[in-house]
Amino acid sequence: MRSRSATPPTPRRRCGPTAASATPTPIPPPGCGPTQPGQFAYVANSDSGTLTVIDLSTNTARLSIPITPLGRAEMASPTFVAITPNGGFAWATYGMSSTTSVINTSTNLLMASPPTGLDAGGVAISPDGTLAYVLSNSLEGIAVVDTKTNKVTRVAALDPGFYQGLATGT
Repeated sequence: MRSRSATPPTPRRRCGPTAASATPTPIPPPGCGPTQPGQFAYVANSDSGTLTVIDLSTNTARLSIPITPLGRAEMASPTFVAITPNGGFAWATYGMSSTTSVINTSTNLLMASPPTGLDAGGVAISPDGTLAYVLSNSLEGIAVVDTKTNKVTRVAALDPGFYQGLATGT
């Protein structure tokens, strides 16, 4: 009977800093998969026009993502952030921009900038992740965005006024 040598298992790849590295990796290496819900927090930094990614397992800032609205550097003041239920995308609104930024959380890159009206006061995602609701003071309503196409499908009208904050629930 011939003996077979067993192939050692491939070590599992870590998606964070290695033991030899004192600094966290800014973006998870390829093959680590999408961000899982509750693994990271995204913080809007109005003064710097960025989103800071916080690793909740270590309570450390991993990186800052510049999310300047296209062609509008002077308006790079993100104010509200919402994460899709699957953790795949972060949606950020701006006080003086006419777009909302959609960030792919597995790459931390800007993926889309749907036009949602000036002076957005908040953003929320439907429980099933198919719709984003962006509170738009210039549209005097809530822009309803299809998260697959990043297109506004309708505007739910509100009474005239200045609105801040928005939430959804089941």
